[in-house]
Amino acid sequence: MYLMTLLYILALCLSMGSTISIRYISIAVFGLGALANVLICFSRYYHSWPLMPMYQTPVFVTAFIGLLVLGEIRKEAFRVRLLMFTVAVISLAVTLFPKDFYLPFLKSRTVFSHIFMLSSALGQAFFMAGGVEAACSIHNSGRVPFLNTKGVSETSSETKFPGWDSSYIVWGFIFWTISMFSGELWSYLGWGNPVVWDDATIVMSMATWFYYVALLHLYLLKPWDARKRAYAAVAGLLLVFVFNVLPNLGSFRIPNMKNLLVLLGA
Repeated sequence: MYLMTLLYILALCLSMGSTISIRYISIAVFGLGALANVLICFSRYYHSWPLMPMYQTPVFVTAFIGLLVLGEIRKEAFRVRLLMFTVAVISLAVTLFPKDFYLPFLKSRTVFSHIFMLSSALGQAFFMAGGVEAACSIHNSGRVPFLNTKGVSETSSETKFPGWDSSYIVWGFIFWTISMFSGELWSYLGWGNPVVWDDATIVMSMATWFYYVALLHLYLLKPWDARKRAYAAVAGLLLVFVFNVLPNLGSFRIPNMKNLLVLLGA
């Protein structure tokens, strides 16, 4: 886990380099971090079986965003850096706020349990990637050329906004919806009870779903302009992090603090 986080942060720092060779090195380092991330996901699943590692969802989220970064590596440099930054922040949070000391729970009695967990992580990854995409559009809006009244190309941050691609948001909504319905099926088929709606995590999952229903309506019907919709997508990134990622993290713990205190003779 520590190696994964270190590789992600190192790749982010190297991506700030101005030379092509440094950027290629950052891609290679990030790829190693993503590989370590995927191996950690498999390890958590293997050691938790036949129980579900529900509190490990943030680790899966970083893996999926990391794979998205590798797929976007030839795109705009600022967008790649922002995705790398998102992965680095979540992986650092997972490292400093581990919930490894919590036992896995809920038996995987049906395939819907796995669909629920993996779709949830995919949905969060796509939602956050969509927020990054929107943030890049906001960042680039000050450099969009337009024709003034004299037909001369100029640049303005006020008169034209480039818009943003909502495909990540759409995919996030699809996987989030699949996760919610498969979770309900898992609850019913696994132990014969419906979903318990007094659970805060379940309520926030539903709230997140309604938020993106509203956002997609704004995108399709266009009652707001592209800039306002982009800000709403960025707000969605923060919402997913606060209400879906953070609840799966444990209390703050400095890594290996006990070993450090032993060495110091405390």
